[in-house]
Amino acid sequence: MKSRGPRGRSIVNPNFTGLRPKRRGNVEPQAVPIQYPPRQASEIIKTPIAPISGPSTGIRAVLRPPEEKMGAHHFRYTPVNLTVYTAAYSGAVSGLVGSSRWLLDSTLADYVGFTRIAGAFAMSFDLAWEADPNTNPPNTLQVFVIEKTCKAVWEDRDVLANSTTTNSSTFTAVSEAIIALILASEEYFAGQGITPAPWPSGGGGGVTAVLPGVGIGITGPIDTPTVNNEGVLAVDAAAGIGVSTVSGVATVSNTGILAVDAAAGIGVSTVSGVATVSNTGILAVDSGTGITASTVSGIVAVALAGVRTPWTITAFFVDPSNVSGHASDSNDGLTATTPILTTAEFNKRIFLHDVQVDCIVTYMSDDIGQVQLDLSTVSIGLGTLGSLTFQGTPQVLHTGGTINAGTIAINPSAPGGGQRQVLHTSDISDFTPYVSVALGGPAANPCYVEDTVTGDSAWIVTATTPASPSMGRPATPGNTAGAFTIGNGYAIQRGSILGVAQADVLLGASAIPPTFNDFAFGTNSVVTIGSTCNRCSFLNAILYGKILENCYISNGIENEYGSIFIDGGVLVTTNSDFCLSETEFQSDLYITSLALGVGIAISPVDYAGVFIGPGYGAGIQVQDCVGNGIEVTGTALLGSPYFNGALVWGNGNGGVGIGIDPNGSVLVWNSAPNIPTITGTVGDFAFNQSGSLILTGRPFNETTGVYGPSAATTWANFADVAVFNFQAHYPTTNASIIGGA
Repeated sequence: MKSRGPRGRSIVNPNFTGLRPKRRGNVEPQAVPIQYPPRQASEIIKTPIAPISGPSTGIRAVLRPPEEKMGAHHFRYTPVNLTVYTAAYSGAVSGLVGSSRWLLDSTLADYVGFTRIAGAFAMSFDLAWEADPNTNPPNTLQVFVIEKTCKAVWEDRDVLANSTTTNSSTFTAVSEAIIALILASEEYFAGQGITPAPWPSGGGGGVTAVLPGVGIGITGPIDTPTVNNEGVLAVDAAAGIGVSTVSGVATVSNTGILAVDAAAGIGVSTVSGVATVSNTGILAVDSGTGITASTVSGIVAVALAGVRTPWTITAFFVDPSNVSGHASDSNDGLTATTPILTTAEFNKRIFLHDVQVDCIVTYMSDDIGQVQLDLSTVSIGLGTLGSLTFQGTPQVLHTGGTINAGTIAINPSAPGGGQRQVLHTSDISDFTPYVSVALGGPAANPCYVEDTVTGDSAWIVTATTPASPSMGRPATPGNTAGAFTIGNGYAIQRGSILGVAQADVLLGASAIPPTFNDFAFGTNSVVTIGSTCNRCSFLNAILYGKILENCYISNGIENEYGSIFIDGGVLVTTNSDFCLSETEFQSDLYITSLALGVGIAISPVDYAGVFIGPGYGAGIQVQDCVGNGIEVTGTALLGSPYFNGALVWGNGNGGVGIGIDPNGSVLVWNSAPNIPTITGTVGDFAFNQSGSLILTGRPFNETTGVYGPSAATTWANFADVAVFNFQAHYPTTNASIIGGA
């Protein structure tokens, strides 16, 4: 049973590509030399999940170069005072980039890091300005001092974008100092009897000053002038224009220039020089399919009478590879013996239709053509409520043997970070051919094993031990906890190959987006926004909100729009991953990484809003990552307090189970059986400092406010009341991991 579900669908910019610059390398963020205020469990529970915005619990894990974390996709900040923010940003970016330099670089991308630093500084200044009780909407003096001083502060500095310089809190002290200078300047002006002019308000483009001149007279104070017309608005009479002037006020009358000739479909009557134009037929509109027209007094009223044709077909069949031997685009597509041949033809059939029944479209075979399924003109349930399901046909790659001894059932609670699911069969000595290319194998599409007796299935992940591959958690056809039964037959399968174009299907009040079952989506597939996918594989990154049940994600997540809910299956992360919308992981989702990084990077610019729940398993498993399993920057919650217990487990990671960056703080579950067990070859958890993993920490007594002696950062010590008692801190980098419920 799902603990939570996606919050809803988001409107997506149709021009958004989801592309993001690749990150490079594996550089450790530097420690920040600040005074360390120990963070207590009660404080973490009460503070926002994400350090900057939203209710994100963020789960962060890849140890990436700080300058690379500042990619093109990041959180959005709405200025409190746009004028203050703009002045601070303008000064900072011009001082940082332009001071003492003759700019010759016209490559926009080369300035991105500087804009991010200036943006963080401007955000800090804007927030400090709002927080100061002595500041008001700025006047001209204040705006000029903001811009000039911010420029001066940043001049002749050589600063790179990293996790410190793009964090607004880094600049709080300097922002407050500049504000103090501004307020002192205000006091000086007041003492001199000088009142600075107000800064113009409005959206721009307005008149900010009026000077007297020919035809214009100015009276009154300069900030609220009265403008008098002294002739500049005079209008000369000409052909078709009559002008009379009384007391300087010009009256213009039409004396013919606006005459309109009558013509076919247009009637004209003129009274006192005023032309009235009437429709006498030219605007007639014929009724037709989806259009009704009525005409009263020459005015045509056009109404949409169901522009989308109702789709009332409950079953439709497409056979792109013609495995039936009967596929043709001239068929009706209503039975498995009369399927159509191409997706292009199906796009034509369903074009501008509203699905008003429960319809299942079955793909009987692979579609390796160039035309993608296009649902951009389709609606569901605008009229009568309906649903749209696409059902693939699993492609059998191997069968004939049985599941036998050597198969080890998944057990998250096993010592050493848990026991992953392992498979052994009677007839295959090497599963390498079925390992996905995403993890170094030859299989073009991810493959899964199905118990042919029960229907339970799990994805093949790696074959480090060739005859005993690591598997995802087995799931039943109904997406509950499954198992492999020794002695049962099995089959190795994949979904039907299909390409699906980006589309946001128009939905009626109670309708839901389409569902896809048993598909292998190709490299150019975006897949319908908001859709539910069951036992599907993805070669592309996940770009938009979806519900993913027992799916294999080969290329990470790059998502800014819509909630993503992942229930079981496999997630292969990359060094380009980011997810700024809410993401939910559960049911022992198997997380591993490509060769460049760690499993999950939880930060405002990577995975910014991750929730972890048990689902039909224990939580999440993070296995065999090259670096740390999870990397935390900022504040993160791993399974607490939003869920009733979630275990973070896994082993085989090249670093530690959880690494905590400088200024990072992570709250984990503090009661059995959900105390984390995730580990790596270096250790259980560690604090990152200047590229090194610090494998010791200090407990903190909340009652006395005193740190205890250093101890090794193991989960056993973390839970031991005599050692850390769920309070492990590293004061040097202001980092901590705390247990809570």
